[in-house]
Amino acid sequence: MRLRKESSFTKKQLLVLCMGPETSCFNPELTRRAQKEIDESIGKDSFIIYEDKTRLPFFRALIMELIRVEDIHPVGVVRSARVDMEIQGYSIPSGTFIFPNFHAVHRDPCHWGPQPEVIRPEHWISPDEPSIHTMRASSPSVPASGTAQLFLFLGNLLQRYNFELPHGDSGKPKTISPPPFTKNMKRIK
Repeated sequence: MRLRKESSFTKKQLLVLCMGPETSCFNPELTRRAQKEIDESIGKDSFIIYEDKTRLPFFRALIMELIRVEDIHPVGVVRSARVDMEIQGYSIPSGTFIFPNFHAVHRDPCHWGPQPEVIRPEHWISPDEPSIHTMRASSPSVPASGTAQLFLFLGNLLQRYNFELPHGDSGKPKTISPPPFTKNMKRIK
């Protein structure tokens, strides 16, 4: 992950930076488990590289689960039906816009269990639990992909740093949405 010429972050880089450390503060046991795997498989003296992905199955699974649970992109890229079709009794004419609702898919208790909002990396490593993959993020398969960048960026951060909440901060609520506020509106006469 490189800084742009202006020495500022891209939107994707900021999302990656904010997603990992915040989530690791709320899940210290998962963070420690990932750090232990990194320490035992890679050590502390070398940078994690893309080719290390096969040596870090738990950490890879944790990344996939963070992508699922943290809802960075709750609605996918709009598509359109190329041909007339029927899906589960619904008629979809050619040209109809289709909005994939990742939030609903990633929170479906029929697939993810009774508490789909709970981070469970086992969803991605257990052979008896098939997983639903986030579009274009099924595994860090291309070094330039967002998932591969997340693997490298967070892996190297976790290898070198611990993330903790400040003393007295419970960490709630999460920053998925802005804090609520109230305003009165008065019509201008």
